[in-house]
Amino acid sequence: MQWTIFGKQESTCDGIVRRNFLKVGALAGAGLTLADWLRPRIASADSSVRSKPRSAILVFLAGGPSHFETFDPKPNAPLDFRGPFAPIGTNVPSIAISETLPLLAKAADRYSLIRSCCHENPGHGGGQRQVQTGYRSASLEFELPHDYPVVGSVVARVRGTMSGGLPTFIRCPDSNDGGAAFLGNAYNPFPVYSTGKPVGLEVNSSIPLTRLSDRRALRAQFDTLARRGDEKRVMDAMDELEQGAFQMLTSTAAHEAFDLGKEPQPTRDRYGSHDAGKCLLLARRFIEAGAGLVSVRIGSWDHHGNAGGTVTSGAKDNCPPLDQALSALITDLASGE
Repeated sequence: MQWTIFGKQESTCDGIVRRNFLKVGALAGAGLTLADWLRPRIASADSSVRSKPRSAILVFLAGGPSHFETFDPKPNAPLDFRGPFAPIGTNVPSIAISETLPLLAKAADRYSLIRSCCHENPGHGGGQRQVQTGYRSASLEFELPHDYPVVGSVVARVRGTMSGGLPTFIRCPDSNDGGAAFLGNAYNPFPVYSTGKPVGLEVNSSIPLTRLSDRRALRAQFDTLARRGDEKRVMDAMDELEQGAFQMLTSTAAHEAFDLGKEPQPTRDRYGSHDAGKCLLLARRFIEAGAGLVSVRIGSWDHHGNAGGTVTSGAKDNCPPLDQALSALITDLASGE
């Protein structure tokens, strides 16, 4: 099996270029590799900082779903304020949510609702950056870059770039929800499609892992480069890079985490065949395999009568997959499956 990366090869800033055998793909008999993707991440990682092995899944509903049509229907408000959808009771007395989320209503005892959070930025971009980073943005929309790191990048900085053979911070699907900012590219998210295929990577089963290990050992015997001062620091960092790439390449748990086919069909049916179901099921698998934080964007909630649709049409389109996938995830996490 082989992870192959498409992209431009880079050398270190001081001109030291690792020989071809540094590439895991070369070890496996191919070209650019996972090591090339990991290089900037490993080079700036502080491996001395590690936190407890806790994990989280961040479900982000970009654009801003209506409170009335989701988790805060205001059942005592006048009908003109509440909108077309009725509130329904949940399995927790005195708590009601919108009828658009019937499965989540049945699992309300397994999550907490915080209805008091808000911000004052009226723009989608500025508001998104504030809830993703915790800092106010000077821009209403996307005129300015994400100048603060998102929570997943902070987790990667504290916990380390690799965790259990997987990148610590994974995003599914790929999006413009921000990154590491001033922390550096080492802590940017590892993007994955809803199919389970990492963005820019492909997996081939072209060489047995035993042969890959033999080639790695052979490379180590030929690597007799003297290491002094800054050169030693750079080369040692590259060795750590190669170790991380090799760990991900050879870890059965890491490799299988990307394969939704490993899940029983009834489980996949519970989550749903839509992107929301696939991404949340992948997120659960990544967490189980050792990832630190998985960020999942579900739906497009820009609904105020323009090209994004109305609040009513937007809820009808976006709530069913969210309801199915999130309720399945919550149930699985609560049962320890």
